[in-house]
Amino acid sequence: FAIITIIAGVWVLACKHPLGNGLTFPKAEENEEEVGIMDPDSTRSVVFNNTCIIPALTVTKDNTLIAAVGDKTTKGKILIKTSKDLGKTWTSYSGEIKSDKINNGIAHPFFINCHNGDILLGIATTNAGQNSVSFYRCLSGQTNWSKENGAEINRPTNPKNQANNKLNPGNAFATYGNAIALKHGTNDKNTLLVPYYYKRQDKPVSGIVSTMISTNNGKTWTINGNDEGDYSSRGAKFIEIENGNILYFMNNQQGTAWFESKDCGKTSKCTTLFADESHNEIAVMYADFVRYEFNGQDIKSDGSKYALMAYSFGGSYGVKLTTDDFNDGQNTGSGTFYYQEVGTSSLPETYPSITVLRDGTICTLAAEDDSMVFRRFELKWLMNEY
Repeated sequence: FAIITIIAGVWVLACKHPLGNGLTFPKAEENEEEVGIMDPDSTRSVVFNNTCIIPALTVTKDNTLIAAVGDKTTKGKILIKTSKDLGKTWTSYSGEIKSDKINNGIAHPFFINCHNGDILLGIATTNAGQNSVSFYRCLSGQTNWSKENGAEINRPTNPKNQANNKLNPGNAFATYGNAIALKHGTNDKNTLLVPYYYKRQDKPVSGIVSTMISTNNGKTWTINGNDEGDYSSRGAKFIEIENGNILYFMNNQQGTAWFESKDCGKTSKCTTLFADESHNEIAVMYADFVRYEFNGQDIKSDGSKYALMAYSFGGSYGVKLTTDDFNDGQNTGSGTFYYQEVGTSSLPETYPSITVLRDGTICTLAAEDDSMVFRRFELKWLMNEY
């Protein structure tokens, strides 16, 4: 990974990379006036107040933004807002979205943007003893959400890891932000994956990830293969790279680790184990991933392997761009990384979420002090191409 330094609160590459000649960037929306380069401060807006926790953010195939958060005042409840004008104004969903499996904890959301245009909303929690994930669905082109009966993810019973050792599952975190619908390589286009992250009951600092798979567009879920772990870690996320392989991301105080699967999570292997953050790594606490694409299609048509990670470090958060799909999880490579700080906060923990709009602008939703804040910016800003 390229070494980075902190300059005036912004993460900057130690080695500049001009990306060569002839590259083009997506045009702005027709109703948007371009003045200079759009940066996250110029588009900042408060979407939810301080009665919420842990966000998720996605965009439909008709370019409607959907933001979701957990409600601090009602156990198991999720709040949703939508925006049809690129995040300038937001409309609250009037119906109730609530998990009947979460009775003692605050819910947190994640989205899956399905191949047929449906949006799946997963509802999970970190509360001990509340280890089921339930789902709501918004049909393509619709605005109402309905409970997906029969679609439920539960903590594994009698699991084993990749070394075939028995595991003793404890409290679960599941995921937040984005899970994935597989769209690349030879992957079946009805396949969805969710990382179900849980702790060992007899060793609560050690985390394990189960690969939960659906091959019927989210109607039912099963475990695909043995679990990955255990490792001292904060959480786990998935990203599908251009060739269809799945990268698992885990992190702890020593840095980030990558695991690769070539069979949709049935088997996996470690490619980089917790790189020392004094050597080239940012101090990631929580992360969310998205490919630089819209509705399953790459925004850049030059064969680039662009992917994005929103990450938090302390109370602040930023976005990282890879030009080579994180080099398949290897801690080396010829690709270039770009980092920028997006927002700051006095909160001890921040969970940033990320998505990409049709015009190629990048959007984040994250807690900043007493509110949940939306920001939008151009790829040029992220790459420091002023």
